[in-house]
Amino acid sequence: MPEGAEEYGKSSAVLFEGEDGKLLADYTTRKLFMQQGKEAAPVEPTIPDTIGHHREFIEAIKSNNTNTTCNFRYGSLLAEAGLIGNVSYRAGQKNLDWDGENARATNCPEADQFIKRDYRKGWKLA
Repeated sequence: MPEGAEEYGKSSAVLFEGEDGKLLADYTTRKLFMQQGKEAAPVEPTIPDTIGHHREFIEAIKSNNTNTTCNFRYGSLLAEAGLIGNVSYRAGQKNLDWDGENARATNCPEADQFIKRDYRKGWKLA
């Protein structure tokens, strides 16, 4: 847990920090912590509450419905962006020119070792 996280009373959440305050969010909580003298304007929800990502995943499989809160097209790109950040960090916190189609950093050959791996004999990715 990062330093100072204990003040929010959550073991797992996302904290967005802005100029006027902070937003803490998880699957059931959305709390604003505004700077002294600042006030948040009410915002109408635009995304309906989810039935939970596990239940939603199962329902999408059963119904062949891709209209989920976070579908695979969106989720895969989001995951890729996060993983590219990890690769950048491991490669020495370098800015990476990312070629998504070929899954490689065109300007950083030393990043290749963090993107793909050689599997032990007898194991392969099908």
